[in-house]
This record gives sequence, structure tokens and C-alpha cells, in this order.
Amino acid sequence: MITLHKNRMLIWMLLLLIVSFIVGCASTTPIPANITFFEPPPGIHPKLFAFWGLWKGKWYQSQDVTLIIERIDSNYAEIIFSVGFINASGLEPQNSFYYVRGEVLNDSAIGWGTANGNRFIFEMQEGFREIKGYFIEGKTGATIHADMFRADIDELSDVKIHKYPYVEFRHPLKNPRDFEHDNNLCWREAEKQTVLLSFDIRRYTMWEKLNRCLEDLGWMPITNDSQTDIKL
Repeated sequence: MITLHKNRMLIWMLLLLIVSFIVGCASTTPIPANITFFEPPPGIHPKLFAFWGLWKGKWYQSQDVTLIIERIDSNYAEIIFSVGFINASGLEPQNSFYYVRGEVLNDSAIGWGTANGNRFIFEMQEGFREIKGYFIEGKTGATIHADMFRADIDELSDVKIHKYPYVEFRHPLKNPRDFEHDNNLCWREAEKQTVLLSFDIRRYTMWEKLNRCLEDLGWMPITNDSQTDIKL
């Protein structure tokens, strides 16, 4: 009876994971046609630096999951998150993946929350070649685990890397409320043209639009040493 209850709970958790992200993809995870990486800055903790790149694994040894960490520093990570499952209804599966802005939780973990209170946490293991993933259901605390391993970045097509240092901006002398307004406004304007409308547009277009927006508001670039369009 206890085993049956546990099995039902696991099935329910997997369905909840799917609903949380409105996922509908094949048994292998879809990824966007174009990937843009930003090289981590110097001085970042080695375990955080190790997140940068391509990771593949499975939730509960059955459901495919892919993480592409495009950018990471000591505060946040820009992530492409993709989960696959076999469509039991027999309908044609739809490919979906998600751009996520994750939070750096400590020197070896990143994570993010969903609108319905669920949490995703990924922890770097010793040796820098394995990640432990956790999906935590917000209401009950029930957890699904994932074992993820570093994959060869050459598997990705049309990859570009922005080598550090890339362009950074210093905001003009404004009060904190204006600073927050400018930053949020530019993010929203950039995302309208990329993440919210199409998964196929090159991701770095968002950064170009963000930079132009900041310049229009008086923000000043503090370095122009960026090297772009480097093909792996």
C-alpha cells in the first residue's frame, strides 16, 4: 500500500512538473537553433564557473532534461531549460524550451522558482562534471531528483561566444528608483523582441537591444573590449 502511494506521488509530481512549464516535447529535449554564451568573469568561484556550458540528464532516471548555462556570474545565471517526455496520448508532441534567469544560491548552487511556488535547484558536485538537480513542489515539499552530466558543447549547432570582457555599463547619477526603472524598462523592451515572441530569434539580439536602450537613457559603456561571433 505504501509502495503504491509512493508510485502515485511520483507520477503526480512528474505531471506537475510538466504542467508548471506547459511542456510538450518528445523523449529527447528540444533546444533553440542558436546559442550565445557569455564567458564567466574572472574571480568567480570555480564551482560556479563549472556550470557554464551544456548539461544533460534525467529526472528520476526516466524524464530527459537539458540545461544550457549561457551566462553565469556571482549573482545570477542565464539558462535555457528543456524537459522532454513521451506523449502518452499519441498526439504529435510540440517542442518547447524556456529561457530562465536563475539565482546564484551559494558557491556551488543555482536555482529559480515558478509562479505556483515550485523550486528548481541545481548543485555542482566535486570534480565539476556532475550536477544534482532537485524539483521541489511548493505545497508539499515533495522532491524529484535529477542526475546531470556535462555534455560536449560541439553537439550544439550555430554556437557563438562573447569572450570576457564584454561591454558593461555604468549608470548615470540617479536615485535608486530611477535606476530600477531604467533597468526594468530596458529588460522588458529587449525581451519583447526575443524571449516573449519567439524561441528562434538569436538570443544575443536581446543583449544588443538592452545595450542600446541603456545608452539612450544615458548609461555609459565602461569597456569595449568584447570579442563576439567566435565560432566553436
